[in-house]
Amino acid sequence: MAHLGPETRHLDLGRPCGFLGVMAALCIWATAMPEPTAFAQTAAPTLRIIDTKQIADKSLGFTEPSGLILSADDLQYWAVSDETGKVFLLDPDGLLVPEKSFDINVKGLEGITLDQAERRIRAVRENTSEVIQVHPGDGKVSRHPLSQMEGFDRIAPSFGPLRTNDGIEGIAYNSDHGEVLLAKQVDPRLLLRLSSDLATVMDAIELTADLGNTCDGADDATLDVSDILYDSQRKVLWGLSDTGSCVLIADPASGRVIGQVPITNASDHEKQLRHTEGFALNASGTELRIVTEVRCEIVDFARSPLSHIVVAVHDVIKSARRMKQCWP
Repeated sequence: MAHLGPETRHLDLGRPCGFLGVMAALCIWATAMPEPTAFAQTAAPTLRIIDTKQIADKSLGFTEPSGLILSADDLQYWAVSDETGKVFLLDPDGLLVPEKSFDINVKGLEGITLDQAERRIRAVRENTSEVIQVHPGDGKVSRHPLSQMEGFDRIAPSFGPLRTNDGIEGIAYNSDHGEVLLAKQVDPRLLLRLSSDLATVMDAIELTADLGNTCDGADDATLDVSDILYDSQRKVLWGLSDTGSCVLIADPASGRVIGQVPITNASDHEKQLRHTEGFALNASGTELRIVTEVRCEIVDFARSPLSHIVVAVHDVIKSARRMKQCWP
């Protein structure tokens, strides 16, 4: 059978800030994505900034926001700051809730995700390439170095020394499959699938340009992945790129991109939003919140109406999965 598109490259695993800060909200306009004949370029939703807020608080150590995730109540957000060994809680308006934030005594955290079923928070530490697991109820913290997981030896050459700044930047929890997903930032960009118990590296996919991992804001050598999140409503993986100033929407099983969304500055829509470190969707999936590291902002983007995008994304993935030669 003829090959219809670029192959997903799975690495062989055998078996398995200044003290200003901003949070931005983006409005996502529903431009329907046509069903492609293969995994070619597709139209993507556009983003419109609806709010920008300073969120950093030097007195509480929240000075370099680097990760964000919606909390179990679907209203508040958990966040981490690169320079502080603490998990912070933000209210729906982006204000810190000090009495519900807590110390974990691990600095250098970059991404954060939530396993609601098990009530566990997981974060990644870039410089040591490890997953930090926290139980908010009792504050118990456990550390899980990637280098000690079964299967890591097969991908070790992609990491080199583990204490580098090209390590793990993003983390997400695939609640449909009970898997933890990690994103290696660059050189090479990787998507890792871990078992829920954080004992095994089950798969590793190189996020190549052939799979659509491209952004207009950066060339392939400099394009990074600064965070990822799993969208359980649409069964897709969102990826955030700082250097590329864009959001990528991909299939979590293959890393194949089905949509690209550029993100721009709130004050000048011709300029790209820079230093984006973490992001989260709200409960309805109508707003995307992005935190920036240097300006310490939270930027809110909105998307509406959502139904068009839900249908379009599902159609694209359903169509692509029929092409077995494109899908492992």
